[in-house]
Amino acid sequence: MQQIILPIIADDSSYNVSDFIVSYPNLEAYRAVTSNIIWPQNRLLIIGESGSGKTHLTKIWQQKSGAHYIRDLSQLVSLKESDALIFENLENYQEIEILNIINAAFGNKKKLLLTSNYYNYVKLKDLRSRFNSTYKILIKSPDENMVQILIGKMLHDKQIKVSKEILNYISVRVKRSFADIKTFITYLDKLSLSQKRNITINFIKEVLEGIEAN
Repeated sequence: MQQIILPIIADDSSYNVSDFIVSYPNLEAYRAVTSNIIWPQNRLLIIGESGSGKTHLTKIWQQKSGAHYIRDLSQLVSLKESDALIFENLENYQEIEILNIINAAFGNKKKLLLTSNYYNYVKLKDLRSRFNSTYKILIKSPDENMVQILIGKMLHDKQIKVSKEILNYISVRVKRSFADIKTFITYLDKLSLSQKRNITINFIKEVLEGIEAN
């Protein structure tokens, strides 16, 4: 079998609230950004694997709150007119940078939405203290219901029509991970177009086996 080279996936998603799939794994996070739930210390940290919808949730909250995205402390200081801030991908920053952002946002009475791919033990005592007092929500791995909905929506977005049988076949065999589902659908689309092949169970089996071999 020809080796499958996994594509670099561009993020072309729509970030409208109507396009966000709500199910048990992300329900708490969705409610936290769309309702009037009070965030302790005015902070919310959403934790979830890549592709789990964290950025989509920040976009939804931005539309609701008028929040500004920031990447460093200087941006926060210059945004005196904004009462809401978004600081994404904590895993890409040093602990002292995160601590400074949190302290400055709190000190200036700004609401702060944070996101991270994971939540690990931190060395800085002050940062641990801030995290302990932060409202934290984990987006869980997609359940069976969400897997099928995600696959159906992604196929529909790419204008790929499949039978219920094929949809079920994919749903029970693809890895139950947001990133893996997106990778599979993107590659399935690219391969079917480049090889001019119909989406059949045999074709899907080849793609799954090829991805598994990588």
